Amino acid sequence: MKMISQNRFAARLLTAGIFCCAAAICEAQIICNFENQTTVPDDTIPNAFPGRAGDGWRGAWEGRRYQPQNSSKKRYLKSLEGITIVDSEGQTSGRLVQIGKTNQPVDTGACISRAYEAFGDFDIDRPYCISFVIRVDSLPTSIHSGIMDSYLFIGESGTGAVGPNSGTTWAIQAFYGNAIGKSVAPGNAKHRLSAARQRQWNLVEMASDKDEPRYVATGAPLEEGVDYKIDVMINPKASTYQCRVNGGGTEYTSEVLRLRAGKTLGGNIVFGSRYSEESPAVFSVGDIKIFNSDS
Repeated sequence: MKMISQNRFAARLLTAGIFCCAAAICEAQIICNFENQTTVPDDTIPNAFPGRAGDGWRGAWEGRRYQPQNSSKKRYLKSLEGITIVDSEGQTSGRLVQIGKTNQPVDTGACISRAYEAFGDFDIDRPYCISFVIRVDSLPTSIHSGIMDSYLFIGESGTGAVGPNSGTTWAIQAFYGNAIGKSVAPGNAKHRLSAARQRQWNLVEMASDKDEPRYVATGAPLEEGVDYKIDVMINPKASTYQCRVNGGGTEYTSEVLRLRAGKTLGGNIVFGSRYSEESPAVFSVGDIKIFNSDS
């Protein structure tokens, strides 16, 4: 396995056990792995899609479908269309929710989001981990709308929207561009996306006073059909987070990054994708666990 470590400090955190996102060490306290679900929708229990409030979830999952900028409709429509339950493969437990294509030719993206809260022994003011498995089942066959507008996005946001915005606390973004490892903004070193890399995982720090992301390229590739286990370690008191990406023969551990100041944790966890209407992407997510990691 190829190991990628952002710096020695990150490695020391792992050695010291501060980055504790292993279920064998820290028992998950909020779970959604769709274990007993066969079809959607199911709103009878919290561990389902769309599920219902309870067991640490503030409400059900919500779905959005994004429209083209020149659409006469709203920027997005709330919809569960195109969402199915699929069997898990590889290192996942339970089943996966797949966010796929619809019969609407004007879709330019889709996402699901859900808010969490303190529950039982889970204390949102102590260090905790958000762990999940995500897989791109079908990459766009071509990039018609531009590299910057075609990506996979995971993050926490009060708005529940895809992409870094005014409500984003932390985020992970993988651009679908075909020039693997090249800048998302080639030829423009001053562009905010110049540090982000195509077809790789990128981490995001948001400035506290403006909606401007800083990108940290991980060097860890995004490949079709690979189950990626991602752990996001959040330290509320220090207002920092750290990320680990494991999949496709690569394990990456990030440096310690800043959370966006002034934003309350426990917002919507967002899993989403943007693409051109001519060439959509399909992805699946599951095995979602949230638990305190300092015990």
